[in-house]
Amino acid sequence: MTVADRVIENAARAWSVPVAELLGPGKRQRLCWARWSAMGALSDMGWSTPAIGRALNRDHTTVLYGLGRLNR
Repeated sequence: MTVADRVIENAARAWSVPVAELLGPGKRQRLCWARWSAMGALSDMGWSTPAIGRALNRDHTTVLYGLGRLNR
């Protein structure tokens, strides 16, 4: 299990969403916040936005948007 897998599982557990849905195309508010929290945790660990995007099946620009939402 990679570091990203652990971070994703922790975010999914914290927000009470299944990991498969967190990695899927869903756009429910709870899913988005779970993804954004995982993005923030990985970013705090020094991961690049393209690497975070690959871990979460997202584009790096989506990661930039998510990190921006965390900082509002």
